[in-house]
Formats: sequence, C-alpha cells, structure tokens
Amino acid sequence: MVESSGEAKMRLRLLVDEEKNKVVWAEAEKDFAEVLFSFLVLPVGTIVRLLEKRIKSGTLVIGCLDNLYRSVSEMGIYYFRTQGCMDRLLFPQNVMEDQCRRLKINIDDTDNRATKYFVCPNSESVESCCKLYSNIYATSKCSCGRLMNREVRSSEEDRVAGSVYVSNHTSFIITDDMTVAVNSPGLFLNSLKRLGYADVAKLGEMFLDVGHEEVMSLLECLFTSDTPLTDAFLRKQSSHVITKTYQMPAPVGLGNGGEAAEPDPAITLNVCVRKQDSKFLYFECGDDFVDLLFTFLGMSVVSVWKNAGDGIILGCIGNLCRSFKDLSSTEWTDASFQPPKLYRYGYTYHSSYSHSKRYGFTRNCSRRLENASEKLVPVNPVDDNCKFVKEKTRFFLSDDMVIKPWFSTSPISLLKELHVRLDDVEMQVISIRRKEIINLVGASLVTPFALSTALRKLLPKKPKEEPYLTPSKRSFSSGDGS
Repeated sequence: MVESSGEAKMRLRLLVDEEKNKVVWAEAEKDFAEVLFSFLVLPVGTIVRLLEKRIKSGTLVIGCLDNLYRSVSEMGIYYFRTQGCMDRLLFPQNVMEDQCRRLKINIDDTDNRATKYFVCPNSESVESCCKLYSNIYATSKCSCGRLMNREVRSSEEDRVAGSVYVSNHTSFIITDDMTVAVNSPGLFLNSLKRLGYADVAKLGEMFLDVGHEEVMSLLECLFTSDTPLTDAFLRKQSSHVITKTYQMPAPVGLGNGGEAAEPDPAITLNVCVRKQDSKFLYFECGDDFVDLLFTFLGMSVVSVWKNAGDGIILGCIGNLCRSFKDLSSTEWTDASFQPPKLYRYGYTYHSSYSHSKRYGFTRNCSRRLENASEKLVPVNPVDDNCKFVKEKTRFFLSDDMVIKPWFSTSPISLLKELHVRLDDVEMQVISIRRKEIINLVGASLVTPFALSTALRKLLPKKPKEEPYLTPSKRSFSSGDGS
C-alpha cells in the first residue's frame, strides 16, 4: 500500500488483455476487497448523493431512486415535520458507520464524527421517563414530554483495529464482472482457462495505486457499466452500458404447510390510468405512503438485493453481493433483510445489515438504555418519530417516483405534461400489501417505472368484450320458404 501527500492508497495488480484493452482481473489485498464490500452497505440515498455530486454533466439514473432523492430536496422543509426529518433522508445513516471508519478509504462523508446519542435530561432522576435514547438532536421527545437533548457517550467496543468485513484471508482476485474470490494458485490457473486465455502471450500486467478518486470512479461504474474495472481503471470513464432487468419474486406470505398466513395490513391508493394501455400516469397518496417510499433511501444495496431474491439483474451488483455473502465474516440473518413493514400508524424498515448486539436498528433510531454500558436493543418504532412528512398532507406520485405536494401542481398540469386527453384516463383504486412492497423495493433500484412494474397486476382485469357477429342473411326468413 502506497501513500503520498497524506492520501491513502491501495496497490492493485491488474491482469490486462492488451488486444482488447480490458481488465481480466485485479489482484488485491484485503483492504481493497473491504472497500468494495462497503459499497453494498451504503444507503442508496447516500450513493445517489455521492454520485450526483461527482457527475457534473447529466444526471445519474439508479432505477427510480434518484428521482425519489431529488423529490426530498426539491420539496423543501415546509412539507416535513422538522429539519431533522428532511436531513435524515438527504443524509441517511449508514448503520455500519463505525466499521466503515476503519476502512483504508471510506467514501461515506455523511458524518465524519462519531454518531451522537441523546437522552432525556430527566432519565436518571425521573422513574417514569421512557429510558430511550435517540441520535436525532432536539427532535425526539421523551414520554415525560421533554426533548431528548442530553448527549451520552456510546460504547467503543466495535471500534477496534482488525477486519471490517472479511477475515483470515489476505489476498483476493476480483474479475471484471465484480466476482470476488480468495486468491490461490489453483484459482489463478482455472480462471484463466475458464475465461478463454489458454494463450497467455496477449496478457500483460500493470500496477495501479488506487486512491479516493479511483474508488469513486469504480462506484460510478458499478451502477453504469457491465465492465466496471475496465471502465474505471483503463478507459477512465463509464461506458454507460449496463444490463438491467427485474423479475418479481415468487409470492410470499404462506405459513408452514402451505396454509395462508394472516392477512397483513394494506394501504389504499387512487391511481390515474390511461385507458388504452393501462399505463400508470400518477397516484394520489397521503403522507403514510410517501413516508414508506422515503424509507427506501435508507436501505442498503445489499438489503434491496436480498429482498428481491434473484429478481434483480443490475450489471455486476449481483456478483458482488453473492461474493459478499460468501466471504463476509459478519453474520447474515434473515431478520437483517426484512422489507419495509406496514404498521397501523405508519411505516418503518429493519436494518439493511445487522452485525452485532449493539446495532439492532430501527428507522427513528430510538433505543432503550439497557444498562450502564449503554448497549442498544431495538424498540417498536411506531410513534411520532416514525413520520417524515407532515400528517394529512396529500401528494402526487408519478410512475418513476417523482413526488410533488398536492398544492404545487394539479391533475390538469400533470396530464398536460404527459400529453394525455382527459377522455383517455380513468381512476382506479388499488390496495398494497407486504408482497407489493417487496416488489416495489426491488423494482425501484432497477427499473425507470417501478410503480407500474410492481403494481400493475393489482389493476382490475377488464371484462372481455363479446365479438360483434354480422347477422347471416339466412337468419331472416322471408316466409316464402326461400
């Protein structure tokens, strides 16, 4: 590893097909592999923000999530409950932030300080206080009614030197399609043969020192290229050619033995549909559904991928996620990858990644003080802090997840933008449950029209029209026997 002018650097050895100017693979030490894996635990809102700041011309398209992120910033503080609620969406918290600070290069600039925790000033003296603590300053309220604004220190037990995501291995091979494997002589030879390089004469080697700029370039290419190593390190720009498909996962919700599980809660939406092709034009929705969509910005890439099963093909992200699962020293549990759940009074989501007893995560970031060491355990997040936007606010939502407040536009304006006649539209009512939310999470990362992709099957089927039959001349008798 090389460092110059105080900037951290990581040394890569690239095996290059010199005729095609293509990276066959990169050989790297553990530090680089862990930086790659850190891409997957970043909240998607953070990825959108980092890449939009990097890309000066044009806009980055990550399914519909870039539109969702911009909707937050363009909506303005008026429609949010507090400035803190808006900031939590524009700068979502990485639940692995303590671990990411141990990376050789950490691109997450959301907060370079340690996360701060706040409790009620009465928590030690008043027995009736709720004994919760939050990392949202001057927003959360204790059960006694006072603001939770007294800062406390958290345990430092996770901030120790050592592996972040992988352990017991020091050298890795990363192919151009972002498959990461432990380096070995057998893997080296077998991979060359599998890739069609029996003749090694056209292969060359080069060494590269990778710093922050190169890591950011690689993150961009991960979402815009099927050959991210080649585009980031040889061509110095993304090809913007990437394979993207989304197939909805199999239905969920059956209990043991195949019997139907208890029905989960539903939310009802009004959707404006074009008659001729059943295309979704816009939705009319309230604060509860908008809050649900906004929680997507806090989910990590690996969480979205896990929830979508094998339904996501997004360039090389699937290969990196599978490698992460195979090589990570961190425990993966089913509870770590639950999709957003519908609650009676609002929405929340589980952590995209859970790795220790300390970080059981819920979106409002309230936890219970368990003992003097201040370990964290999750609590039911269904309270006032579960809301982002103001209650009883109405919104328009487009098929590509652009959200506009009710009073900032009108149905007529939306139809004019879409060049649709009024006599070609109709309103439909659909109910969304857990299965549709899972579909929507996966589609939002991949497709430009996530809502129609995930929800179109909810539209009532149109009755089949009876074919018009021309009466036969012989069906009318003239009465003369002819």
